[in-house]
Amino acid sequence: MVVLVVAAGILLGGDDSGGDAPTLRGELVSTSASFEPRAHLFGEPVTARLDVVFDSTRIEPDSVKATPRFDPYTIASRSESRETFGGTTRVRTEYVLECLTRRCLAPKSGFLKVPRTRLEYKPRALRDPQIASIDWPAVRTASRIGVDDLEGLELLADVRDVPPVSYRVAPSTVTSIGYGLAVLLGIVGLLLLSRALALSTAVSSALARRRARLSPLQRALNLVRRSTERGERADSRRALERLAVELRQTEEPDLARVATRLAWRRSDPSGSTVEPLSDEVERVIAEEPR
Repeated sequence: MVVLVVAAGILLGGDDSGGDAPTLRGELVSTSASFEPRAHLFGEPVTARLDVVFDSTRIEPDSVKATPRFDPYTIASRSESRETFGGTTRVRTEYVLECLTRRCLAPKSGFLKVPRTRLEYKPRALRDPQIASIDWPAVRTASRIGVDDLEGLELLADVRDVPPVSYRVAPSTVTSIGYGLAVLLGIVGLLLLSRALALSTAVSSALARRRARLSPLQRALNLVRRSTERGERADSRRALERLAVELRQTEEPDLARVATRLAWRRSDPSGSTVEPLSDEVERVIAEEPR
């Protein structure tokens, strides 16, 4: 009889799960969340354990997913185990948590509360998955520094007069040298740029194109004005004679005679005597076809 009792006990207790069989009591899913230890000092690691028990005959096992958030803790490591007891499955997930930031300092209440965990599972009889929430217990945390550790500490301060600022080189001297070097380098840069771009050639070409655009009558008038302003008597007379020639070619005989008379009059041409003729020539130039 003893042998039979022992054999029966071995057969009945030989479960490959290695643990107590969980019960659902008619529910589809049952959860359990805990922390170990429930009270810890700042910086001490904490293990969070989440057990999800479900009826695998009515729920698809691969659809059971938990997405925990342990703010302000961070997950250092994670491990998962799965056990089956007939038609009931238990998934146990353990998270090693740690927190070394300011957010994990002991609050006034002494407890830290982590957010809820989202649990998703899909019953076989339904098309869409179901969502559930898992509440975690509050964790008590304490500081590593006690009241006795703060006794005897005093704030130390020493007020001293700062000596006046001294310089190896005066700031005004450095500023003057810097501005001088900047101007010198700017001039050198402009010279190099002008050589690289051949500015003198470009200016000469631009002046040449401008002179090419002027009519012979305009060029003759400009020559008269320049020579008269400079007081060059011989050049002024020759410029007036050239202006008279251009006026005859533009069919302005009256103005041509005035220019010839001014060129060979006894007194030297001046700005006051040439100005009326210049105005009339400007009128003629404005009326020329472009």
